[in-house]
Parts: sequence; structure tokens; C-alpha cells
Amino acid sequence: MTRSFARTMADPAVPVIGDLLRLAFHASRHHPDRDVRDGVGAAIDRMLAATAAFAYGPDDVAKIIQSHPGTPLAPMVADHEDLTLAARVWRYCAFAVAGHERLPGRPGPVAELFLGSADAVGAGHGVKLSAMAAEFCERGEAPSNSPCLRLGMARGTSGIALPECGDAAALVLDPRHGMTLDIRLAQAPGRDPGVSPRTWLAPLGRAEGGYGLPLLANCGLKAEMLSALRLRILATTPEGAIRLAAACADRAVVSVGIDVLPKDPTRTQPGRRVRGPFDVLVQLAPAGQPAATLACVRYSRAGDLAEWMEMPVLPLAPDIAPELRAAIATRYART
Repeated sequence: MTRSFARTMADPAVPVIGDLLRLAFHASRHHPDRDVRDGVGAAIDRMLAATAAFAYGPDDVAKIIQSHPGTPLAPMVADHEDLTLAARVWRYCAFAVAGHERLPGRPGPVAELFLGSADAVGAGHGVKLSAMAAEFCERGEAPSNSPCLRLGMARGTSGIALPECGDAAALVLDPRHGMTLDIRLAQAPGRDPGVSPRTWLAPLGRAEGGYGLPLLANCGLKAEMLSALRLRILATTPEGAIRLAAACADRAVVSVGIDVLPKDPTRTQPGRRVRGPFDVLVQLAPAGQPAATLACVRYSRAGDLAEWMEMPVLPLAPDIAPELRAAIATRYART
């Protein structure tokens, strides 16, 4: 982890969202201090208990693994701490579909999570956890459109300690557009970056489920790239200006997805964009507060942290005690 990333994790004014949340999940399993692991895990459990997320537990994961043990050459391996982590991540994924599709006669929403075996090398074999049809997946068979947790990757801290940091966000009064959100990126996203339509605005701790998050386009707002390193969010209607002001008062979260063109455009359809390298999550602040107080966190889509855990981007953040955040930051900053 870069020093700035550690400082972000240790700052109690920054919500534990995006990569910070993935780091908290990792610390709840791999931090060397059991008290830190237990404390962070309990904070994540409290976060999930306050939502509509279905209460999957370690026993639910264990039963699926027992029914899908793999093969002698590729066994499905997970210890109790792995099962506890997997249950929490699966429950988090269930929040994303809470209040939406449910199966008749089954106790929860159709939430899926690919759980890679702890003894797998790289993106190897594992089990797809699902309330509908769990199954064992050989290497290369993991569902590409499902969240994933690969237990065998990033078991230490050296690999996941590299997320980029340094993005900045501020509220700016524009003479033409009124109050706007100005975001400046620390690194260019890639070739010809653009804003993804998955960009949303929602209160932190929204309890209805993640897939129903209000998109900017439906709120009278839009996000636009001004350059490869700068973008802004502005109102397109008077109602949008009111919504943005209310969101600032509520300290709501804006998630901006960045899309880029593929490196070799000849291999895809002309003009087609691919999934971007990261999302930027910004927590708004009431008007009149110093612009520097806006918290800005990435959700990376490349690197060891992203390969270890791919999960929905949601407005959820556990309330982790400052001393636990400092312990996490210190541990990962030294690796």
C-alpha cells in the first residue's frame, strides 16, 4: 500500500467504501492480530445486519462445499476462517439484489459468489455459491459475470498493498451551472476515457438493495469527462440542482464508473467501450464546508486486490473504530 492509501484508511472522516472496504474484508481474515480480525469482522457484521441482506452464514457455505468437494486433483479447500469471510462477502452480494428477484420456496435473493479454493493457483478452481444452483467449477469455468472471492490469492499483504490513490474531489460554484462536483484523477484511466452509465448517487447505508440505486441520469444530473484527468458532475435541470443540494446535506455517495476504449480497437466493434480500470466514490458534504473535506476513494478493477475480490460497488460502509483503522493502515503500509 502506498503511504497515501494508508493515511486514507486511517482517516476516520473517510468512509470505508470501495478499495478500503475490500481491505477491511481482507484484514478481517488475514491481519495477524486476532483482536483486530475479530473487531473488523464484527464491524462488517453490524453493517450487514443493518441492511436487507439475507443472513448467509459459514454453515451455509460449508454445506455447499461438502456437496461440491471438487476432484482429487483440484479439491475445494477452505478452513473455518475462509468460510466466515466467504459468508460475509456472499451476504454483501445478497444486499445488492435485496428486494428484487427471489426464488419460490427458497430463503433469499438470487445472489451468486464464485469462491476460489484456498489451494488454487491464480484464478483456478472453486465453487459457485448460489441459492439457485451451486456448482463446482474447474479452472477457466468460473462465471465471468459473478462476484468472486479467490481464497488462494493475496493471502498475505504484499500483493494487495498497491491500490492507486491520490484522486481529489471538491464542490465548485460554476457561473453557468451552479454547484458542481469537480473530480481530479491522479492517473489517466486509459485510452479515451468516458463516464459509464452505471454512475449513481445514493445515501450511505441505503437499505433497499444495491441494484436499485438511482442513476444520475434519472436524478437530473450528468457526469462528463473534461479531460483524461478531470471530470465533473452537474445538474441538467432545476430539480437536479435541488437533488444535488439535498444529497450534499445528506452526505450521500456518488459512484462514477470510468470506461475506456480497448487497447486494440481492431479486435472489437468500433467505438465499443470496455469495463473501466476503476470507479471513483465520493462522499458529498454540506455546502459551506471546506472543499478539501470531500472523501474520495477508488474501487479498482485491476491488480491483486481486484483479482482477490470482485464485488458490487454499493453505498455500504462499516463503522470501524479509529484504533482498528489505524492498526489496518499500519500493517498494510509496512508491506
